[in-house]
Amino acid sequence: MRHYFRTAVFALALIWTGQALGQSNPKKGYIITNSQDTIYGTVDYRSNTKNAKSCLFQANGETTFKEYSPKDISGYRFDEDGIFYVSRTFPVDGVQKEFFAEFLLKGGVCLYYYPEGDNDYYFFVKEDGEVVQTKKSRASNIDEQTAIHEKQAIVAAVSKVFTKSPKAVYDIQKRTYRKDNLIRVTRAYDEEFCSEYGDCVQFEQDIKKALPVKFRFLVEAGVAAGKVKAEYAHFDNPDFSGAVPMVGAGIEMSFPRHIPNLALQAKLVYMNWSMKNTEPAINDKESENKISGSEFGIMVGLKYQFFPNSPVVPFLAVGGHAMTIGKFEVEQRGPHLGNGVQSDSWGVNGIGVYFGGGIDIKAGKHAVRLAVNHVPGRGHMNKTETSYTSFTAGFLF
Repeated sequence: MRHYFRTAVFALALIWTGQALGQSNPKKGYIITNSQDTIYGTVDYRSNTKNAKSCLFQANGETTFKEYSPKDISGYRFDEDGIFYVSRTFPVDGVQKEFFAEFLLKGGVCLYYYPEGDNDYYFFVKEDGEVVQTKKSRASNIDEQTAIHEKQAIVAAVSKVFTKSPKAVYDIQKRTYRKDNLIRVTRAYDEEFCSEYGDCVQFEQDIKKALPVKFRFLVEAGVAAGKVKAEYAHFDNPDFSGAVPMVGAGIEMSFPRHIPNLALQAKLVYMNWSMKNTEPAINDKESENKISGSEFGIMVGLKYQFFPNSPVVPFLAVGGHAMTIGKFEVEQRGPHLGNGVQSDSWGVNGIGVYFGGGIDIKAGKHAVRLAVNHVPGRGHMNKTETSYTSFTAGFLF
C-alpha cells in the first residue's frame, strides 16, 4: 500500500510540474483591426488581468503568436460567442486609461468590465455617452465599515445610470454585485426604457462561457476484472478472480481559463462481486467455493488532459479510493460436507488509491469517455482484500 501511495504522490507531482511549465491556453477566435477587418486564428485564453492588457494572437497559417495592445486593434473575441474584448478608454479612479474591456452588454445602456489590482471596475455608458464607473473590492480582509461605504458609493453611481427605474437601483442594492446580476438588471432596464428603434439589446455576453470553473457530469458502465483474497473464510484456496459488472456516476470540475490541463473528479461506483473457485476435498473430488457482495465506492482525484482543445483528448488520472461492502457472503459446497452447504458473511471496508487513463471524444458540448482504471489491493478489515482493473464507457454532459 505504501508503494502505491508513493507512486500516486509522485504522479501528482509530475502532473503539477507539467502544468506549471505549460502556460499557454490556445482557443479559436479572431481579432478586429482598427479598420474593422476580421482576422481568424488562435487567441491565448489567459487571466482577466492579462487579457485586459494585451491580446496574444496567432493568425491562421502563421506559426507564432503576436502580442497586440489596445492601440493596435479594435478588439478580439473567442469563437462560439465567447468572451468579447474591445479597446476602450475609461476613467479609472479619475485617471484615463486605455485597455481591453470585457464587453458585457450593448444596448441603450452599455456595460463593460475591467479588473485591476484587487478591484473589479464596471463601466456603464449611457445613451448620451456619459460614462459612470463603479468599483468593487475583491479583497478578503475588507472591514465592515469600508464595505458599507463601498456599497453606498455603488448605489449612488448606479442611481445616475438607472434614472428612470428605482426598481433597477433597488435590485442592484439587494443583489450580489457581480457580472450576471449586473447584466440581468441592465438588460431589463434597456428593454423597458431605451429610445432606439429595433432591438434594445444588441449584444449580451453568455455569462456561462466566462465562468472560471466548469462543471460536467459523468455516467458510465463497464466491467471490472477483479481479484479477491478471502482469508477470513479459512478456505484452502482463498483466491478468487473474474469479471464483474460495474456502474458509476460523478462530477468533474475543470478550470479551462487558468489551468486548462487539470480537472478535479469525484465519482461514486457500484459493483456486484460474484465469483467461484474450487479446492481439493476428499476422494479426489473438489469442493466449490462462492463469494458475493455489493460494493459501493468513492473515487476522488485529479485528471490531467494532454490536448484539451483537440477533438480527442487523452488523459491520465490518479487519486484516492474508499469502499465498503456491507455484507460479503461465502458458500462452500463439497463432499466433505455431505454435499451440503456451509455459509458465512461479514462486512468489508477499505481505502487505497487508483490510477488510470483514457480518452474523451468530443461530441458537440458533450463527450464520450473510454477509460481504464486500476485499483490495487486495498487493505481491509476481516482479512479480506479486493483489487480490480475496470474498463468503462461513459458520457460527459
